[in-house]
Amino acid sequence: MSRVEIGELRSELAKDLKKSIDSIINMPKMKKKRRYYLFVNTLKDKEHYEIRTTIAIMDKKPPKLLGTMGFLIDNKLGFMGITHALPYNDNFDALTEKADEVIVGVAEAAKNMNAPIIEV
Repeated sequence: MSRVEIGELRSELAKDLKKSIDSIINMPKMKKKRRYYLFVNTLKDKEHYEIRTTIAIMDKKPPKLLGTMGFLIDNKLGFMGITHALPYNDNFDALTEKADEVIVGVAEAAKNMNAPIIEV
C-alpha cells in the first residue's frame, strides 16, 4: 500500500464529495424540489483503511452529529450552503461502529427530530 499525505487525501475526498453532491443536485427530480437538505455521514474503517460516505436527502434540517456535514439546497433562490460540518475526534469510540449500526442511529435521530430521511 502506498503512503498518502493527509492533505492529498482530504483533497481527493473533497473532490469525490463535490462530484456526488453535484450529481444529486443535477438529478431532474431534485431540480423540481424547492428546498431540501443533504446529510453527509462519513465512516472510517481503520482495519481495512477505507472511508465510506453516505449522503441522505432530507426535507428537514439534519441532526448535527460528529463525522457529519449538512447542506441546504434552495432551488428557488439558487442557493447551496453548509448547515454544519462536524469532524470526528480520532479518539472517539464511534469510529469502531459498523456502518449499518451508525446509519440506523442516524435514521433514528432524524426520526426523533421529526426529520425523516427521504432517500439514501
